[in-house]
Amino acid sequence: MNIYDQLYEKLSSEHERFLHGIKQLTPEAIIDKSYEINFKREIYEFFESGDFLSEADTKTLLSRDNPLQELYEGWQNEEPRYLEHMRDSIVDTIREMPRTLNNELSSNTPVKPSIIERLKNSTKKVKAQNLEKQSETAEQKRDTTQDTR
Repeated sequence: MNIYDQLYEKLSSEHERFLHGIKQLTPEAIIDKSYEINFKREIYEFFESGDFLSEADTKTLLSRDNPLQELYEGWQNEEPRYLEHMRDSIVDTIREMPRTLNNELSSNTPVKPSIIERLKNSTKKVKAQNLEKQSETAEQKRDTTQDTR
């Protein structure tokens, strides 16, 4: 067995022990550990694809007691960059939504007005109401002036 296969076997054994421990937990605790479960699986699966490490790196991992745990801890240190990428992806997706929405809607589909359109409409209504009140006030003043004559 070559060193890459040895490393894969070691990671496989550690992953199995980890999953066995997870299975002993309550459902709530498993949910709390879901992030760790997912990323340890992702890290482990990288090693299924073959020998992408140098021989020296492979030997270094083989010399560790819990290489999967150490790689996971290393990943946690990288998480802020991952979260920045996630934030950028969310923003990009949201910015594409109106275009996607407009392209998917047929002309028969009713569309709710945007918040800006609603604000514009309500501003127009308030202005119209104010003009109406001013007009009524001016009429009342005229009527009062004519009555006093």
